[in-house]
Amino acid sequence: MLQAVGALVQAVGVVAAAIIAWWQISALRRQQRGWETLKACERYDTDVILDGALKTLRDKRDTGQLKQDPRPYRLEMTIVLNYIEHVVIGVNQGFYDEQIVKDHLETIMRDHVGEFLDPDMARRSEIDKDDYIATTEFLDRWKKRQIGTKFL
Repeated sequence: MLQAVGALVQAVGVVAAAIIAWWQISALRRQQRGWETLKACERYDTDVILDGALKTLRDKRDTGQLKQDPRPYRLEMTIVLNYIEHVVIGVNQGFYDEQIVKDHLETIMRDHVGEFLDPDMARRSEIDKDDYIATTEFLDRWKKRQIGTKFL
């Protein structure tokens, strides 16, 4: 009888240890996912190639050249759009935390996508809007959530 009680106590201890280990590993994964998301968001400010594209676009926007003739800046617009698409795919596949992305990049994403995928701008710069369907659907989903909760 005493052996049975000892075995039961041991089994309960093993199960408890397994549950605690599972919980700790899950917490570490969530934390790591958050850090990876922050790194992806930070790239907007630190990536040399992205920064160069953003500076060129800013300068050409300020002089009116971007709006007048966007085709020569297609590469720079594509670099920015591809970065945004990278983040969106990361969220959609569960690699990045959506709320962190939303908090850090929502306005930036909306501004760039709205400007570069505007029907006239996309046509004149020869950017295929269909290449960024995941991004536009993602931003539309955020917009629908805002509309749905606006009056609550």
